[in-house]
Amino acid sequence: MNEISFERLVFGVDDEARAAPHLVQAMVELTYGCNLRCVHCYNPTHDAQDELRTEAVLRILDELAHEGCLRVGFTGGELFVRRDTFDILRHAKRLGMILTILTNATMITSKIADRLAALDPHQVDVSVYGASAETYETVTRVPGSFLRFLSGLDRLVERHVRVLLKLVLLTVNVHERRQMQELAMSRNLRYQMATDVHPRVDGSIEPLAYRLSPAQAFEVWRESAEPIPSASLTARGESLAAFDGRCIPAGGVAPPSNTPGILGRRALPAGRLARLGATPDVHHGLLTSGGSQMRGASRAKAEEPSCGFDGRVFHCRCGKSNVAVTPHGRLNLCLSVYHPRYDLTRGSLKDGWKQLVDLVASARPGPAYECNRCSLTEHCSRGVGDSWLATGQFDNPCMPHYRELAERKASFLRER
Repeated sequence: MNEISFERLVFGVDDEARAAPHLVQAMVELTYGCNLRCVHCYNPTHDAQDELRTEAVLRILDELAHEGCLRVGFTGGELFVRRDTFDILRHAKRLGMILTILTNATMITSKIADRLAALDPHQVDVSVYGASAETYETVTRVPGSFLRFLSGLDRLVERHVRVLLKLVLLTVNVHERRQMQELAMSRNLRYQMATDVHPRVDGSIEPLAYRLSPAQAFEVWRESAEPIPSASLTARGESLAAFDGRCIPAGGVAPPSNTPGILGRRALPAGRLARLGATPDVHHGLLTSGGSQMRGASRAKAEEPSCGFDGRVFHCRCGKSNVAVTPHGRLNLCLSVYHPRYDLTRGSLKDGWKQLVDLVASARPGPAYECNRCSLTEHCSRGVGDSWLATGQFDNPCMPHYRELAERKASFLRER
């Protein structure tokens, strides 16, 4: 049987979808309820009101699977505030979907950790807001949450659940980023540094007060882009390969870090697999990923081109391979772009998906749009979601924060 790395599988299928849209991945927000009150959160409410009942969520998952969705991410709010979370997760697993779970880990009890280990999701993404109680709880605004986070994280680690740490860097915690990295490395966990902060979906710009300046964000980017001095790793008793196996580029895919594993229990169409250089196991109908390829994170991988690159409003996966579903059953382009809010409680996912595909295909930049004639697009991290949350438009003019950051990246790369 030919083997294919998880990175190659995901990016290969996504790349195909850019030319011929087909549903690959869904992000499903199970609830807006959350036990934390993070200062930067784009969620306008932390209450779970009039959200989909279990049966409705399961029906949407059935429709996603029927449309060929390969991978589903579950998030919130904090999804473990729902009592039926594992009923939903198990149903997605039975459908053969590759599961990613996003959590703050503060509600991970021993029982929940046992159930997650038994479920064996592809990955559990855990947000990290600081390396000390004072800093962490400055972000979460909930006393005692730091110790609950550490306890929940360690319960997952003890059970060998595949974890990726998302180091969320803000003005109030960036001074602890080294310690946050140490927190990950001391547990032999992969991590990803994130500097994106957006306005809330209700239009409030309050979270932007906690966004790093372009200069600060550039320093974080530069540190992840530059080679790590081998002497500093030797002093730690580490190899460069081992370190690279834990540091995931922002926007990159983090495959499992331990052993080759099953990627899914639904074989992709044979033609699609052949184009990706893989074949299904004819006995089990499984896909596997090559262990040697999985262990190295592509530290030097090029940045994903931003929307506006090559003149298109949507260069991203919205309406080509990805969708998002809200706790109220609205189908949107992504978690950041709450549009077009197609109502899945009244219509089918098939019809909603077609509406998204048509919307993206027909989008044309207006006269004020500058990304399609800007020399910095290949260095710019601004996307449609950033534009939408800031102005409610896909194609608003240049955004100074992202331009300055792109200028700093371009200058740095010219001088290397």
